[in-house]
Amino acid sequence: MAPPECQNGEQCYVDPTGISAAEKSAAKATPAGQAAQAAVQTTMRVWIDTELADDYKAGKLAEAAKKIAALAVAQPGVVGVRFTSQLGYNQTFSTAEELDTFVSEAATTLRTLLPGKKLAAHTVVPLLGCGANDACKTAMTEKYPLLDPERIGAWLSKGYIDQLALDDGHLASQYAEWQIDANEAQRNQWIQVRARAWDAYAQIAAEDATLAGGQLKDEQIDQVISERVATPLQNDAAETVTLWTRWQDDKGQIKRAYGEQWADNATWERLKKLGSVKPRLATLYDPANPEVDQATDLKHLSEVFGQVYLHAA
Repeated sequence: MAPPECQNGEQCYVDPTGISAAEKSAAKATPAGQAAQAAVQTTMRVWIDTELADDYKAGKLAEAAKKIAALAVAQPGVVGVRFTSQLGYNQTFSTAEELDTFVSEAATTLRTLLPGKKLAAHTVVPLLGCGANDACKTAMTEKYPLLDPERIGAWLSKGYIDQLALDDGHLASQYAEWQIDANEAQRNQWIQVRARAWDAYAQIAAEDATLAGGQLKDEQIDQVISERVATPLQNDAAETVTLWTRWQDDKGQIKRAYGEQWADNATWERLKKLGSVKPRLATLYDPANPEVDQATDLKHLSEVFGQVYLHAA
């Protein structure tokens, strides 16, 4: 539809999303907005990463979604928004109905504000790691009642989510009682994902923080890359892998996959050799807490990763 005609030659076109020029300008001035401008100058696909669950609980979903949408539309080249993490795994929601309503309302609100943009979410599905072990499946269902694979599959089939990231952090410890090690749990998980055909509805990603857990020896680095990067991709279940490269633990210590101030280290040098799968590798970046500065950090990240999720509060 053409913009309406205006008197005296004035421009009176109204953006159908309802996001004003002032809101876009304010978004560009935030750390995430500035990082988006820098990131699109690299070779990486750019996402905005936020958490809308707390805003939803506070009755402020519409306001928060519009603020995030302004970030996504203010900078050309932004692919979409990841609107929640640890969905159903943390303590934000107490009932399945509340969880379903959040996903539905958040997705519907963002679809209206961001036509043509993609929506992503991150969660954990411990039941999938059990394989055929009935005792394990019973225990995981009781422990994580909100994380029913059928519910998650319904979100995908209804079109609420275009990309679903499944975290690997629980694989090493959750299944010891049933003599299921991390490799078997991961294999079980991807078999289940393929069997449920989730990739028919959305892009499936694996997410892992192991390489940013501290200094690793060469053989440990190779093992982690084999198990947490190569295996999901080779199993033809995950299309992308999101690797954490920097995070702060509960003691305030910074953990990195690269050296402090981008000093060389073995992990980063090994990651830079994965050029053949670079388009399938993604990472998270917090623009408000740079390693050096946004431009420098994003340039280094683009040497390894094809996609980046920019955190926005």
